[in-house]
Amino acid sequence: MKVEFSRKTPCDWDDIANRLDGANIHQTSHWARYCQTRTMDRALFVRVLNGQKVVAQLLAFQAVPRSTVFRRGSKILAALHWFLLPLAGKVYWRGGPLVRGQDPGAVRAAIEGAVQQAKTLKAAYVEGTMPPRFPSAALQGIAGATDRRGQTIVVETAKIEDLTSVPIERSARKQIRKTLDAGVVISTYPENPAVLASHIECLKEARGDRTGATRCQVLSLAEGLKERFKIFMASSPDGQPLAGVGVMYFGCIASEGVRYATSAAYERRLSGGDRIQAEIAVWCRDQGIPLFDLAGLPSHPRDRKQDGIYRFKVKYGCPEPVAGFSQVLSRRRCALVAAMLRTVGGRNEWGF
Repeated sequence: MKVEFSRKTPCDWDDIANRLDGANIHQTSHWARYCQTRTMDRALFVRVLNGQKVVAQLLAFQAVPRSTVFRRGSKILAALHWFLLPLAGKVYWRGGPLVRGQDPGAVRAAIEGAVQQAKTLKAAYVEGTMPPRFPSAALQGIAGATDRRGQTIVVETAKIEDLTSVPIERSARKQIRKTLDAGVVISTYPENPAVLASHIECLKEARGDRTGATRCQVLSLAEGLKERFKIFMASSPDGQPLAGVGVMYFGCIASEGVRYATSAAYERRLSGGDRIQAEIAVWCRDQGIPLFDLAGLPSHPRDRKQDGIYRFKVKYGCPEPVAGFSQVLSRRRCALVAAMLRTVGGRNEWGF
């Protein structure tokens, strides 16, 4: 098998990705464009060919350690960002590789190709997660691979008939009935831009607000992913914004992107979260998307917010393991960067 690398997006990347197993938004040119614009991470396109036929694809990114210090907007910190990239950057990916028939040989070639490229780029660390329900047998024999790097919940949409047939716990059904009786209206974007504008006005700019996503996060996904992003919004009968969920979709998987609830939802005790989840599942079925991925689940909730996320999502199914990969290429440089981040007052979020 032959492995090819490219910094530029191949013109047929998305078309081939859509024909491979586990196709999802995180392995598309849409996601590459969004990440390069939003986070300054550099895309790396990896292809595995068997003769002239593409048997695997992997979209990875070259990045620096995630840290709170880079979120403060300082020019000095921005300069530090680019200084760290050649010193101790990492290569990471999400939802890949996409492989035809889950061929173990193609999986190995794609991952080893990404690791080799990381060494060429002098990265200190490599990590990635596989698509939901990736077969663990395809990872056997690959050093650094694990069948349980995280967990998520996946809703199968093919068997859903209507809102009442979504496989959820009794408490969620009660909340759905409550919103139906109260006349809560569900709208979508881009079909209703005026509704989104009213919701955006209710969101906070500051990070860490209890309502969830900030207006910047919602708008950046809507503008960056365009036709591959849809927002489901719940409003009261008098037009007061209550809650919303942004969904990214491609191929056979739709993934939750952002989630928020306004202060009005807490005041009225009328959050439309469960109703929105059910509406998304029905919409996925209508679009022929068989899987709705709730996009991660805290294995060990560390605070009240994570505990709330966990309790909300487990109403929709049993946690499923997410396969992944991680490998430290230079422990010395990883330790050096961690020490530098502690010195400037940032919290290391790099995963080592």
